[in-house]
Amino acid sequence: MLEYTAYTLFHLVLSPVLALRGLARARRRGYGRLMRERLFGGGKPPHKADWTAVYAGYMGEARLGERIARELAAELGLDTVLLVATDEAAKTRDGVLVRGAPFNSPFSVLLFLARWGPRELIAVGSVDAWHVKALARLTGTSVFVVDGDLTGEEAARQSGRFGHRHQFALPNGYTVSSAAGKDLLASLGADPATILVETPLSLNVSPPKAALPWHAVLGSDAGDLVIVAGCTHPEDEGPVLTAFEAVRQVIPDARLILAPRRVERAPEVAAKVKAAAIPCVLRTEGISAPPGAVLVLDTIGELRDAYSGATVAFIGGTFGASRGGHSPSEAVAWGVPLTLGCHFEQHRSAYEFLREAGTATFCPDAEHLANAWKEAYENPAVKERAEALARRLAEEGEGQIARLYRKLTGLRPSGAKARPSGQ
Repeated sequence: MLEYTAYTLFHLVLSPVLALRGLARARRRGYGRLMRERLFGGGKPPHKADWTAVYAGYMGEARLGERIARELAAELGLDTVLLVATDEAAKTRDGVLVRGAPFNSPFSVLLFLARWGPRELIAVGSVDAWHVKALARLTGTSVFVVDGDLTGEEAARQSGRFGHRHQFALPNGYTVSSAAGKDLLASLGADPATILVETPLSLNVSPPKAALPWHAVLGSDAGDLVIVAGCTHPEDEGPVLTAFEAVRQVIPDARLILAPRRVERAPEVAAKVKAAAIPCVLRTEGISAPPGAVLVLDTIGELRDAYSGATVAFIGGTFGASRGGHSPSEAVAWGVPLTLGCHFEQHRSAYEFLREAGTATFCPDAEHLANAWKEAYENPAVKERAEALARRLAEEGEGQIARLYRKLTGLRPSGAKARPSGQ
């Protein structure tokens, strides 16, 4: 507790300065309401309840947090609130109560705990907010961290932080995707008895149904190599096009579907393809892509179905250190093997699980990317592993969130707030 007391005193001294800076930045960016909610403990609850707070933070975690909040409310009848850190993460959450996550300051956290009085706080990913975890535990609120895997690099960084062993010992329970993930958390101070090895919730998806026959859209045959690069950013597109050019030299019938993260970038992406002397077609042109060509997806809502025709996929946002990677769930649901760069911090648990399952290949550069694509084309076992995993995930997925909630709350100590019987 001495470590946490010192940390609290430090924050109390700096809180006024940090709050003023945060509010000024929020005003400049046009999302002052959310920042005020964050500063003042999530605002006033709509009614009195035994709240389950889902602390999701940023965009990558918010999608999963939304699903957790919605399913716990629907299946178990819990009163849930989703706590987010940015305006972008607060959008499009129909049917889920969304509020600003309290800042990592004793003032904001205590206001939240006093106003909402949650029975439990479920953090998506490895939450760094020490005040949230410590003050929740001190007030009898249970804290659980789901999909809490850390990379080796992140674990090394955490081990150098002040008070890290106290921080990692605070949650009542964790879920991680592998035994290696469990060992990492235990090495940082978490009690091994509180760490459950489970399939990541971020891979909990329904079996998809394609709206279009994508081989017909492309003009390709069933056995042709089709690569789908989804949600790409500028830093992804260089390695992807370099790798595709290398693949075309040995597999001339290969085709690449390139879907930029922001559809308004499609003309820019098409210009990059043409500058690389690779044939290019826009999806809105309504024509098939010839062998060896790139189809740039300049439409909204088609990427998920495009994976149905893929031999192998590339997940965007993984060659840029600031992006943290996009979700692999749509490609995984179709049974498509994955390739990606080395930056996947937003979805650590999912990618560590897929690495261990042998269905994701991490590529530091274009050469490794090209080799992984050729391996997926030449070795049927690569695709078979991914398809088998998709079937298994579909079987396990129904009711997974409610089952995991019951397992985690079974770790609750006797002194914590108990939920009324029947829930």
